[in-house]
Amino acid sequence: MGTRHVVFVLATAATLAGPVFAQTKGDNGVQFVTQETDNQWRGSKLIGINVYDPNNEKIGSIREILTNTDGNPEVAVIGVGGFLGLGAKEVGLPFKALKWSNESVAPPVALVSSPTGAPGAAGAPPVAAPAGMRRTPVKQDYPDHAVLDMTKDQLTKAPDFKFAGTPSAAPK
Repeated sequence: MGTRHVVFVLATAATLAGPVFAQTKGDNGVQFVTQETDNQWRGSKLIGINVYDPNNEKIGSIREILTNTDGNPEVAVIGVGGFLGLGAKEVGLPFKALKWSNESVAPPVALVSSPTGAPGAAGAPPVAAPAGMRRTPVKQDYPDHAVLDMTKDQLTKAPDFKFAGTPSAAPK
């Protein structure tokens, strides 16, 4: 009987120990997520991200993201123009129209010149800055920027986006 008791205790302990170390569900059956994965971004960090056209020219920034009732992103509201966010026109586009990039937009190539006439000298062809001075991608939990296959002029001419409850412009 002592052997059976030991076996029962060991079997019970093994059964209880497993879920304690690998438990992923709460008392109500909801699964907990304990770690962000490499293919996830923080939604709060998407607001304010700059939007560029395919030629790497800034055309606006994300002002808001609208989700459907399931929580999936459907609309990106982009602020175009204005100064420091004031007076910007808001344009709504399907969220899927944006392409995301983790790499920094390359800064303008620095030109180096010297009075010696050597490469990079005054009057000589300009020389690009050394590769070590260029921006490199940094691992972060949000993208560096978004790319939209439109120009700033196209966005400026697009219809204004109106949030629910916002009075719409009177028809002309």
